[in-house]
Amino acid sequence: MNENLSEMIEDHSKTLQEKRTPELIGAEIRMYVDTGRRISLLCGIEIGRRLVEAKEMLNHGEWLPWLERETEFSNSSAQRYMKLFDEYGASQQGLFGPETNSPTLGNLPISKALALLSVPESDRIDFAEQVDAEHISVRELEEKIREREAQVEALKKDIEGERNRGDDAIRAKMEAEDLLKTQDQMLVEAKAQIAELAKLNKELENRPHEVAVETVRDEEAIAAAAKEAREKAEAEAVKQANKLNREHDKTLKELHEKLEALKKERDMLVKEAETNGSDADTKIAAAEAEAARIRAELEEAQRKLKASSADVAKFGVWFTQVQNDFNRMMEALREVNERDPETGEKLKRGAVTLLKNQVARLEPEVPDV
Repeated sequence: MNENLSEMIEDHSKTLQEKRTPELIGAEIRMYVDTGRRISLLCGIEIGRRLVEAKEMLNHGEWLPWLERETEFSNSSAQRYMKLFDEYGASQQGLFGPETNSPTLGNLPISKALALLSVPESDRIDFAEQVDAEHISVRELEEKIREREAQVEALKKDIEGERNRGDDAIRAKMEAEDLLKTQDQMLVEAKAQIAELAKLNKELENRPHEVAVETVRDEEAIAAAAKEAREKAEAEAVKQANKLNREHDKTLKELHEKLEALKKERDMLVKEAETNGSDADTKIAAAEAEAARIRAELEEAQRKLKASSADVAKFGVWFTQVQNDFNRMMEALREVNERDPETGEKLKRGAVTLLKNQVARLEPEVPDV
């Protein structure tokens, strides 16, 4: 670096002997600006080198007092200079003085060198050359760095997305393999069951009479159990109906007695009114109202008595049985629909026809005109 400076000074001396022009002066200014930038970065690196050296010598707690006493730097400024040395400084000084570990970055001023610290060291030189960091402003360089960071972040997201899609594919493949294993196991078990059923079927073919008899017995047992349950329900219904009949008979008898008593009382009140003209009219009206109330109770009791007869009780048993059977039929129809909608639709039409026929049996016949 010192050799280059000597050459520039010598060239400058020769220039002084030539004719001075504004263009020449502008070139000299640019030369000194570039030289000042380079020297400022090298000086910054060497300041950082010595700050690192001093900090290694100092004991714990002596660093900040030493900075305040020996330099004009704050701790943050000192950290920036030490960062410059760590990132840009050569491990040893060159033959002609301080050097950077990168000729490309060595031509930059401190402000640009600090801005480039946010770029990873492995990409820093290529990036600086790509954006021509030496000849753009610090603001433009910082904008380029932000654009690069945005691109890197987008690339990271893309890579992460690809990794996630790859993980999803791996998981899907593992799940599919597990499903195939499960299906294979189910297939093995199904084959074993089929073999067992075939064996059992062969055994049944060898003794058809026993199976037929057993089947008939099962059907007979089911029918007998159903008949027994219905008869038991009918008997219980009749028993309850008879009990209600006895209670209603007693109630009817009591109501008839009250009604007769009220009639006698009314007759007496009528005679009394005809004899002495007392306030018997009011009493007669009250007796008639009570008689009307008792007649109403009597009619209600007779209605309940009719509703609680043994025939009505039997009807209630069968009505409940039909409801239960219809509910079971609808459940079976739902299962068929889930497995075979076409067959389910046929069964549904059959059920509708059956219900219409039964409704027709309940409706009174219309006489021919």
